[in-house]
Amino acid sequence: MLVGIVSDTHWTRPEQFDLKLYEMLAEVDQILHAGDVVKPFVLEKLRDLAPVTAVRGNCDPSELGLPDSVTLEWEGITIGMFHGHQVALNFSDDVVDYFDGLADLIIHGHIHVPRRERVGACTVFCPGSPSQPRHSSPPAIGILEIENGRFKLEHRALRVPK
Repeated sequence: MLVGIVSDTHWTRPEQFDLKLYEMLAEVDQILHAGDVVKPFVLEKLRDLAPVTAVRGNCDPSELGLPDSVTLEWEGITIGMFHGHQVALNFSDDVVDYFDGLADLIIHGHIHVPRRERVGACTVFCPGSPSQPRHSSPPAIGILEIENGRFKLEHRALRVPK
């Protein structure tokens, strides 16, 4: 199973949607959006590519009807996803504790910077932001590959910074 991971899109107009993102997600089976979708058209465009599971970010209106967090189990891997504004993200134990220490993988957004960290038996992952990266990081997404009860993660830059 191949999963695209996106967060912090913050696009407010359809013409802002980055077509490079379409190309990068063309082969995925599922898409996870870790919040700050901002406008419904973002989810609609992503759903043109694959089924989407999304959570509410601190910039998302309640009208989007997104949950604060989700827990998924795919091929024996437990994935917790939330935006991240609910905890102090620099305290990795707080991130893991949010899902009661039961997740193999926790996906979050909010920081707009790619992150991968191992905390005990859990991997904490932020894809970065495809539209508003911070701290000199490139616009980025994540790709998750799950096969035979194991997973691999990678960050992919939408373009190389100049």
